[in-house]
Amino acid sequence: MKENEKKPSYTDGVRGLAASVLRDSGDILSIDESKLEVLAQKLVAFSQTNSPMGPNAGDLLSAENELGLNLFLDVVNFCYKDPYSGEEYAYTNKDGKVVKRATGLKEAMLQSGFAWGNTYDVSHMENGDWGNIVQLEQNPHFYLGAERGKRIMFFARILRDIGFSKASDLVEFCDYDVGRALFFLGRSGYFTDEFEKRSQLAVGMMNSVLVRRFSKNFEGMETLTVMADYRLPQVMYNAGLIRLNPGLLETLNSQKIIETGSKEERALRAATVVMGKRLSGVMGIPEAEVDTHLWMLSQKMAKENELTIPHMIVATDKY
Repeated sequence: MKENEKKPSYTDGVRGLAASVLRDSGDILSIDESKLEVLAQKLVAFSQTNSPMGPNAGDLLSAENELGLNLFLDVVNFCYKDPYSGEEYAYTNKDGKVVKRATGLKEAMLQSGFAWGNTYDVSHMENGDWGNIVQLEQNPHFYLGAERGKRIMFFARILRDIGFSKASDLVEFCDYDVGRALFFLGRSGYFTDEFEKRSQLAVGMMNSVLVRRFSKNFEGMETLTVMADYRLPQVMYNAGLIRLNPGLLETLNSQKIIETGSKEERALRAATVVMGKRLSGVMGIPEAEVDTHLWMLSQKMAKENELTIPHMIVATDKY
């Protein structure tokens, strides 16, 4: 390797795959280069008036338990809108407030009082415990509801059997290195996804806890990609950056389920990763920061009914 040559990162494989998939997706979608700068400017303006830092409800937990909660949440962090019924997951908190979707699940786990940082405790969680935590009886349409609890327990058993008694043992084993952490999560079998959305999200969420509560951080956060989910491509095609063919546009507008692993799903996710990298270059910030701004902007646009083309619906365990 030459002296000034950049060392390949673990996530370069995701970028390479995304570029390849996008090249083969010309009959499904295309990129309108003229909209790249426009979206970049919108994200810059948005980021200047909207801080990603909100109240840290996790401070109600010990630092170790908050770290563990963010790890185990991402074992199952997917599909909060049932793809078949259209029903959304909703959690009723201790104050009687109903909190929906991913935020609701995180609050359910947060308020449970469970020792998420203790792998022994999590590995012995009963199905009934999980059902009570996430209020399964009140959420009969919660996609893979009981299955999620099993995944958390089985992943905890892997960590426990290796000898990791607490969540921070995993971080220390990976030597606070992003690539090593992603490799470990991928090999576990509980974060399987060619675009590695949930594993990267787990590292990002744990890193925020490490910085805030452990005065430490993962090395290599700048190597993370934009997360390939359902909402970020929606921002991009509503902004005109991703142009959809008539068939895919009709599928989205009619809210038909897109088959997981299909050319359409892979094309949308790949375009998100590729254009996220392009936005990173234009904005001069890491892709992980672009991801944060895109996600926050998506929430604002959804709240203000600016996302006129719906997001894709996929029955998946990847995102």
